[in-house]
Amino acid sequence: MPTLADLRPQITTLSFDCYGTLIDWEAGIRGTFEELAARARAGPVDARTLIDVYLETEAELEDRGYRRYRDIQSGALLEVAKRFEIIVPLDRVHALSDSLPNWRPFEDTNAALIELKRRFRLGIVSNIDNALLAQTLRHLAVPFDFTITAEEVRAYKPSHPHFLRLLEEVEKPEQLLHVAQSAYHDGTATSQLGIAWAWINRNAEVNGTLARPVIEVRNLRELAAALV
Repeated sequence: MPTLADLRPQITTLSFDCYGTLIDWEAGIRGTFEELAARARAGPVDARTLIDVYLETEAELEDRGYRRYRDIQSGALLEVAKRFEIIVPLDRVHALSDSLPNWRPFEDTNAALIELKRRFRLGIVSNIDNALLAQTLRHLAVPFDFTITAEEVRAYKPSHPHFLRLLEEVEKPEQLLHVAQSAYHDGTATSQLGIAWAWINRNAEVNGTLARPVIEVRNLRELAAALV
């Protein structure tokens, strides 16, 4: 299996998952549920359990077929809230999508993007609606050369449409490195299609998939140091 050192001379383009890789979406999700729980006067919820249940629920909804991500989020919010006995008012069913434009980048994101932009073309490949991504881009310090969204390809990762579209951005697959936190959403599909994957393993997770990254780092700062 090639390493990043083997591939580095050929790489011209870096694609990034956005939420969880560039943007701290767990903090955004936790904050929204904490606000709803406080408003409903619900009992305390373990933050890690909440995130795990939310991720599982969202993935199940995405696997049922394409709907707007805003609708996926509201469906997941209601199912998770029900499990944790949090009452969601009718005017708050879209609370996650309403809060998403305020979700912030990780501390290391923008400095790394600025450094990487000097050498590579940069893109975003995300399970998101176009309008929501446009709001997020305001928080990122560099312009991206391309974006690929679920709304455009009418599908959700880990299915292949995002990545088949991504391959159109380069002449040869070996010119591409996909950067992502999720082994499930991104690592599996890229490995199946012969796209190199850099794993941003921020939470020291165990890789439970067959996908193998060409490099595993804790944050984007470490990846930039390996590439530039």
